[in-house]
Parts: sequence; structure tokens; C-alpha cells
Amino acid sequence: MKNKVKNFILNNKTIAILALSAILTADLVYFFGQLWTQNYILLGIVWLGVFYVIKACLASFNKRRMKFSLLFSIPLATTTLLGSKIQYPEGNIASFGLLDSIQLIALACFFFSAFVAFLGFVDKNSFSQTGNPARLKKHNWLILSAIIFVCWVPLFLSYFPGGVSVDSAVEIRQAIGESELSNWHPVLHVLFLAIIINPIRWLTGSLTAGIALSVIIQMLIFATILGYAVRWVILETNNKKIGCFLLLFYALCPIVACYSITIWKDILFSGIFLLLFIKTYELTKTTRRKILSFKDIIPVVVLSILIAFLRNGGVLIVLIIGITLAAYFKKSRKLVAGLFGACIIFVILIQGPLYNAAGIISSPFMESMSVPAQQIAYTIKNGNLTEAEYKSISELADPEMLAEKYEPINGDPVKNVFYLTNAVQERKIEFIKLWFSILWHNVGSFLKAYILHTYSYWYIQGPSWAIDLSHVHDDIWMQADFNDYKLLGDFGFRLTQAIEIGNSRAIWGSWMANVGIMYWWVIMSVTVFLYEKKYKLLIPFSGVLIYMILLLGASPISWIFRYVFSLLLILPVATIIYFVKPAERKKHD
Repeated sequence: MKNKVKNFILNNKTIAILALSAILTADLVYFFGQLWTQNYILLGIVWLGVFYVIKACLASFNKRRMKFSLLFSIPLATTTLLGSKIQYPEGNIASFGLLDSIQLIALACFFFSAFVAFLGFVDKNSFSQTGNPARLKKHNWLILSAIIFVCWVPLFLSYFPGGVSVDSAVEIRQAIGESELSNWHPVLHVLFLAIIINPIRWLTGSLTAGIALSVIIQMLIFATILGYAVRWVILETNNKKIGCFLLLFYALCPIVACYSITIWKDILFSGIFLLLFIKTYELTKTTRRKILSFKDIIPVVVLSILIAFLRNGGVLIVLIIGITLAAYFKKSRKLVAGLFGACIIFVILIQGPLYNAAGIISSPFMESMSVPAQQIAYTIKNGNLTEAEYKSISELADPEMLAEKYEPINGDPVKNVFYLTNAVQERKIEFIKLWFSILWHNVGSFLKAYILHTYSYWYIQGPSWAIDLSHVHDDIWMQADFNDYKLLGDFGFRLTQAIEIGNSRAIWGSWMANVGIMYWWVIMSVTVFLYEKKYKLLIPFSGVLIYMILLLGASPISWIFRYVFSLLLILPVATIIYFVKPAERKKHD
């Protein structure tokens, strides 16, 4: 009987694939929503897509691809199913049943087939380095940057003088001296704003003009960085078409455009992180027997210093990159260790003694304790506390208020309760000891609180908040007559409506700017490099991976896309690298 079934499938492979793809399509439609069932054309397209994926999987199948596809697809399917069980925003986790086991198998089969097919595609396709190499003069870099900048200008004029959210307002208040300077937001970025805004404000009497100029300069810097990345990709791949696609993505992607005109520290940080990724990747292409010169490594060190000053916790990114470079370049270990060690010491001295001497307020300890704070608040509400633990918590914050303010996927309300007394700032060790003491008999509660708090990071359909081009108005911002400017008339109105409609309907957050998709894209990239045995290419990813871990451990809100905006810039470049063969890589200026 088994042989007959096997022979029937082999003799009717297309029919078998059609049947399997129909089953998987029905499952995908059922799992991801019923919208597709109302559109038979879309349903047919999905069915054909699944059919092609399975067919390509069978054509590309081998043991090595199977192993790495299983390594990627099973965790992805598991987190996808788990995430679907979380009831947002209530924060409950629904129970699992037999149907969920079937869903898990179906999801794993689809992800497995898609990844096997993708690995086969990567193996069979590469960018040809033969023939005349692509030639781009240095001024072409500026032309590419100018194209990106010009594409952003209509959005800037429509939202003149730029996006000023609550966080933007906090930084600008510090920049113009209306509040104390604090490293809660990176001091380097506040100084960047102060150097631009204050002279213009003093000369013109207009806060609006100063804000507008700071946004324009940010746009210029950001466009220049992205233009460099496009030029680099063209030279690396010897393929101008790929460079054009990347150029269009950076220039026309609504997320990139909207972020370019928003006053957030994340914008320049993300651009510098992209440059650091490229420059670290270039170090792995050295042909001098793993020997680095001072000239080779100094751009990476300079960019690392900027990363450390543009992101609290950035010094850990620098540390990990330094360790991975020292481990790989054994003959240059002293040079790498010396330069990165000096870099880290320099950053610590500036952000420690020098900031204190200048009266700059350090970033609160609780800012990096969102996950432990959430777990304690959840345990107060749902877990098991001893009388002594409850008393210890009450010495740091009001336990009843912690339970009342607890929100499963938003750590800010709980943090704010701790800030009312600010006792944790003076009793950091006691807070950590308390967390450990509660952990031992509340492992389940802590795990559930962590899953709820971080689920947008690992769930590909989790909520994602992408764009905020609002203008803050209060006693200070009455000076900034934002609403008096309608520089593009009806066109500007239609453009802003399109952006806001896309944001309100979660078009940007559902797929283009989904935090979970960014995380799984990184994991996919690492899996591909391991599959291709391009182990040294994990060096530029070391900084990205530690940054992801930092967010998983300290981020107050998992669904804020700007925290992972750097990944949206880096990952298209990393994906292009899949298709460049190691033997054919060259170093570029």
C-alpha cells in the first residue's frame, strides 16, 4: 500500500504539490486572518505562490539545506503560534489545543519550504565580478545623496519644520536651556541640536527657524550616509541595477523619509550604525593574512566612539565588536585591543567623571530595568510574594500602584511609579537582590511577564508603532508657529493625509516597519551566513546582535519601531552580501 501511494505521488508530482499547497494555503488563510477569503483573486495568487515555494523547495532540497532550514523554521513557527495566542492589549495568553499542534506543523512546513527554496536561490545566484568593474567617481556619491535628499524635501515642506514629538521636545528643551542637561537622551545629540538651534534663534528670534535648520542638516547628513551606502553596494556587487533598487528604497520608503525629518536621536545613530556595519565588513575582506594596519581600523574606531555617544549602552556594542575583531585578527590583536580599549576608556571617562563635573544628570538606573520592573509588577498582580518581599517592594515604590499601572507590553507606567520615589536610584543593589529573591519561586510569572513585554520583538505579526510626525504644543512651543506654514498647499495636504492614513491603518507597522520582522530578518541573515560557511561575516553582525539583546533586556516598549530603525537600513545591505562570493570581493575606498 505504501509503495502504491509513493509511486502515485512520484508519477503525479504536480498534482501532489497542488494538493499540498492548497492545504497549506487554507491553513495560512485561517491562521493569518479571514480577509483573504473574501478576495478570490488574492487567494489564488497566494495558492500559486505556495505552490511555487514547495516546487522550488523540492528542486533545491539537500541535507545541508534541510538542517539549516529546520534550525530557522521551527523557532519561527513556534514564536508565530505563541504570539498569536497573546491577547493584545489585555496581555492574556490563550490555552493551546490539538488544533494548535496542526497549525504549528503547517507553519513549520511552509517556513521550511520557503527557506529551503531561498537557500537554493542564494546558491544558484551571485553578482558577477567579471568584466569591467563598476566605476563611480567620488562626486557620484554626492549625486546619489542629493537624489535621496530631494525626494525627502516635499515631506519636509509638508510637515515644516519637521517632526517634533514628545521625545523631540525633551531634547530641544535641553538644547535651548529650558531644562537641565541630562544623559537620558544622549548629550552628543542634544549638543548637535543646541549648536544649530540657538544661533538661529538668537539671530532671528524664531524657534521654528532653528528647528527647521536642524532638521535640514540632519537630512543632509543622513542622505550623505545613505548615498555612500548605495555607492558602496554598486562597487561591491559590480551591479548598478542593484544599487538603483537600494537608492529607490532609501529615497522613497515612507519610514525612511518620515524618520529623516523627525528630531530623534535614533536617526543619526542608525546612519552611523550602517556605516559601522559596512566598515567592519570591509575589515573581514583583508587579504594580508589577517593583519590590520592602523589605517584599516581607525574608521571603525571613530564610528564606534560615535555609536557609544549616540546610544546609552552603546559602549557594549563597541566592546563586542572589539572582542570579535581581536578574536579573528590574531596577528593584530594588540592593535585592536589597544585601540578599542582606549576607545572604551575614553567613553567611560567622558560619560562618568566629566559629565558629573559638568553637572550633567546621568541616565536613571530604572531606564535599563524595564524588564525586571515589569516582572515585579506582574508578580504583585498575579504571582506569589512573601510578606518580607512585599515589604521590601514597598520601600522602593507603592506595590498597589505598581499592580494598578501594570501594562503587559508597555513598561513606562510601571517605571513612572518607581520614579515617584526614585528610591531605586539610590538602592540599585537592593533592587537587583529583591528581583532575584522573587524570581526563585515565581519563575512562571517572570517568564510570562517577559513574553508579554517583549513579544513584538519575536512575533512577526505583533503591534508596531512606526511614525510620529506630530507637533508638540505647550507653554514653550507657543514660540514655534508650526501651523502657520502650509508651504505646498493642496499637494502637501494630500501627502500628509496619505502618510497619516497609512500610519492609522498600520500599513507601515504591519509589514514594512514591523519590529518582529526586523528581528527575524537578522536571524535569517545569520543562518544564511552559517549555511554558506561565511563565518567571518558574522563579525559585522556582532554589533547588531548585541544591540538586539540589549533591546530584549532593557527596552521599555517592544513595539516602538524607531528602536530598530537601524536594522531597516542595514539588512538590505546584508541581504545583498548573501549573493557576493568571498573569492570575488574587493576592498573599496
